[in-house]
Amino acid sequence: MIRHALKALSKTVLPVHHLTREILHCDSFIGGGFGIFLFYSVTGGTVKTLRLGDSLTFLLLGIAWTRWHCGALGSKDGAPLTGVPTQRSARFRVASDLTSAIVLAGVRHEETIAAFDDGPKRRSRWSECKVAKKGKRWGLPDDKPYKPLSYVDLPMGLSEKEIDQFLREQRLEDLHRKIQAHELEDVDPDIRPPSPPPVYDKGGNRLNTRDVRIRKGMTAEYNRLIRYMIKHVDGYLPPVDWKPAKLMKKIIIPIEKFPQAPFMGVIIGPRGVNHKRLQDTTGCKIFIRGRDIGDKWQTDEEAAMPQHVHIEGETEVEKSFRARVSWPLLTPTIPLLDMPCRVAVVGAGPLVGRAHCLLLKRLAVDDDVELACICQRRADDTALAEQLQVPLYIDAKEMARRESLDGVVIAAPTHLHLALTQACIEGTKLRKEEGRGGILKALLIEKPICHDLQSAAELLSITDSAGVVVLVGHQRRHSRLVKQARQVVTDQDFGPLRGVNMEFSLLKPDSYFCKDDPSLEWRRRKGVGGPILINTIHDLDLMRFITGHEITKVFAMTSSAARGEEVEDSGGITVTFDHGAVGTLFFTDAAPAPWSYEFTTGENKKYPPVAGNDMRDCYHFMGAQRSLGFPSLCNFSYRGAAERGWDAPLTVEQPMVEVEDPLLLQMNHFVRVCRGEEIPVCSGRDAVESLAVVLAVLRSTECGRAVAPSELLAEVNKDAVSACRLDSSLLPISKESAACSAETTTARAGRKQLATVTESDFASPQSA
Repeated sequence: MIRHALKALSKTVLPVHHLTREILHCDSFIGGGFGIFLFYSVTGGTVKTLRLGDSLTFLLLGIAWTRWHCGALGSKDGAPLTGVPTQRSARFRVASDLTSAIVLAGVRHEETIAAFDDGPKRRSRWSECKVAKKGKRWGLPDDKPYKPLSYVDLPMGLSEKEIDQFLREQRLEDLHRKIQAHELEDVDPDIRPPSPPPVYDKGGNRLNTRDVRIRKGMTAEYNRLIRYMIKHVDGYLPPVDWKPAKLMKKIIIPIEKFPQAPFMGVIIGPRGVNHKRLQDTTGCKIFIRGRDIGDKWQTDEEAAMPQHVHIEGETEVEKSFRARVSWPLLTPTIPLLDMPCRVAVVGAGPLVGRAHCLLLKRLAVDDDVELACICQRRADDTALAEQLQVPLYIDAKEMARRESLDGVVIAAPTHLHLALTQACIEGTKLRKEEGRGGILKALLIEKPICHDLQSAAELLSITDSAGVVVLVGHQRRHSRLVKQARQVVTDQDFGPLRGVNMEFSLLKPDSYFCKDDPSLEWRRRKGVGGPILINTIHDLDLMRFITGHEITKVFAMTSSAARGEEVEDSGGITVTFDHGAVGTLFFTDAAPAPWSYEFTTGENKKYPPVAGNDMRDCYHFMGAQRSLGFPSLCNFSYRGAAERGWDAPLTVEQPMVEVEDPLLLQMNHFVRVCRGEEIPVCSGRDAVESLAVVLAVLRSTECGRAVAPSELLAEVNKDAVSACRLDSSLLPISKESAACSAETTTARAGRKQLATVTESDFASPQSA
């Protein structure tokens, strides 16, 4: 090192006579002494015994360092040399006497030391916990410090990267020798860090002596260097006796800073939900240890520490990621568990499934949401997966086993909902048995929930056993227009509902039925396809949701004369509500007309606008005090009239509502359901009620009489419940006496039995 230092010094423009003058100058001589100390402090060297030649060499180096730092090296009159930095030259001058030289040299030494200090002085690790600046605490593994040897015969011609690797190798060999020989490194008492508070075990023996801390530091540096070599040096083999140790990090819980914050409740969560979610997500382990924590596995040293989060990870990446996840839990001002919500789509067809995929990609830009993968029926259907750059699966069970998913969107044909739900849950169970992180939390199932009530009851039973929440895709409930209409109709000023009139009229193109594609054959099959199951279920669901009343009886007549298929293409439905009101719904998908929800609201941009048809109403709600048109939201009433009736003028009121895509609002809601922040707007239990109404319509078309949906609910398990033991007040949705008299006791028993299928579903908005 001396040889290289002299060589570097010889490159400076410094005449011999001027160097002699610099040595004799008092300022340079004293400055040179401080330069020697600074040189040793920076390089980590220690002075034990120096020969005369070595002393002279380092004296010259010290003079050169100090004078260069002052910007006056190589100049007779104090002017800096060309190419030498001058940023500090204006702040220093050459001393003219001995006293000034001593004072000036001391100031230079202090400021030079401060220039190498990259932050405040080191404090004890037991001081108040502070949030480190970004880029400091979570640095890369390559940024970890290592201590180069004091004396290294450095080969010539090496690049900066090669020099760094050479120094690491030399340091690794030196540490390996010292650890094998149980030799501790000497620490200069003038530069060693302050000692932490003493920690004693139960026997009174000190656990954190200087020797113990030095040995831990050597071992930690030894392990870091080996991991660096394994990662960056091709073909490197670690020592035979080296065993990779788990990486650990301790994050102090800032109880003193936030005394009112319930850290234990937030970290552990109800029944350990948050703690389990952290471990499942990161694949590592997390513990809470410290004073007043009854953990039998913690050491005596940990028991004496303040309460902290102990993190163990297999790699540096996992440990740092784990710490970043844990830190928001320990800082009340940071949102909890700000992690991506991974959602998969099963059945990414050309209509609804594709729309869900595009919405998830759209949300991934602004929100913390990720489209994890797509599951299709055919392996050759790869266009959408390639476009969105996500994995493609053809088996839902294998998808759930391989991928860490928070939620799954099932947009496949209705008759496949039960099988796909079962496959997703079985795949999640296999993933859990394999010890892999990620637990399925919620399902978004397109309407109708199933093609029959028996399958729906089985689906809810499966999801309830697995603890998975079900949200059914009646997306119109999320519309702001629908929410405003519900607020008006259920208000006391609207009065008791007298009746409802709805219309669904449009023309489906021939390509929709696609007779040449066997995969779309279900759209023409009775009991699976048709406008009643696919389209009018939305209108009948809104009839329940907006009015807040249940449908007790339905009567329907249909026709299939337009296309001659098994399924209907036109029809009329009459319903009776639980309080005696009547409603009607006319539907057809075989006439060129714009009188449907999609055309009139303009929420779905798939449907082109119709000239002169802006906000033309397709629903009408008539009440005792006022009436409402939808989606225009025009309110008609005789407010202020002396006598209400046709002789008085009607008052029209129309609130303004901003229109937004209900599918987007539904997907946002589903993400919050996956995170446990909200309950489903349309739960599985509520969707079964709407399915029962639709199935009652289909049965009415077959038998030619009025059918009560409650009768179908009772048939799900007619022998399971004794009707005489039930009380009507226990029904999930309260009924008025008129409706109760219309329903048989057996029908009420069936409704109650279905209500007990799952506890994870929530009461309908009427009971809420």
